[in-house]
Order: sequence, then structure tokens, then C-alpha cells
Amino acid sequence: MKLQRLTEAEERIMRYYWEHGPCLVSAIIDKMPDPKPAHSTISTITRSLQSKGYLTHKAYGRTHEYHVAVPQEKYSRSRVGKVMDDFFESSPRELISFLIKDEQVNPSDLRKLLEDLENDQS
Repeated sequence: MKLQRLTEAEERIMRYYWEHGPCLVSAIIDKMPDPKPAHSTISTITRSLQSKGYLTHKAYGRTHEYHVAVPQEKYSRSRVGKVMDDFFESSPRELISFLIKDEQVNPSDLRKLLEDLENDQS
């Protein structure tokens, strides 16, 4: 299943669900910094996340408890893949090269990461 792209507001709310697990909209709002958004705003975004397949819900009367349907790792993987496809000719090598040249990844950190990965595989 191809994941739909989330808006910035949807990603921000989805992060709360990923971090805190099953929640009511009111619980998400309680965890947000002041000034808190309107309940109707978060409820609308949450329903949008559900319609896109990122959340499911259990109903308890008129109250809905929302559950994550798409793990954060799966969403992250799809976003990185999209960036790689759109800007780096679908090449992980081009992406990593860009990050090193742009000084977002230190070559020594990359060597350490490669060592760690090799050790994990043995």
C-alpha cells in the first residue's frame, strides 16, 4: 500500500500518536504546549489521518480512542524513499554523498556506522 503524504500539521499530530500510543483527542491536546489548539482542529486533523489510513479507532459511545495503523518507521521509510526518488535519482549513494558534502554527516561517523552495521550482520 502506497502511503499518502501527510501535511505538516498531520505529521505534527501523528508524532503524538506515535509517541504516546492509543489516545483520545483530548489526551493529545493535554500533551501539547500552550496555547493549546481547539479540540475541533485536532479532531479534524485526526479524522483526516484516519481517512488516509494512518489511524484506526475504537468507539466508546461518542468517544473515540485512536490507534496507530502505520508505524513511524514505515512512514519515515516512505518519506526518505520519496526524497531519494525525487532528488537523488533513486540512489542511496547520491543521498549519502549529498549529506556528507553538505556536512550533515561526518565521514568518521559514517565509518563508525558502517562498522556497527557490519558487526550486526556477523
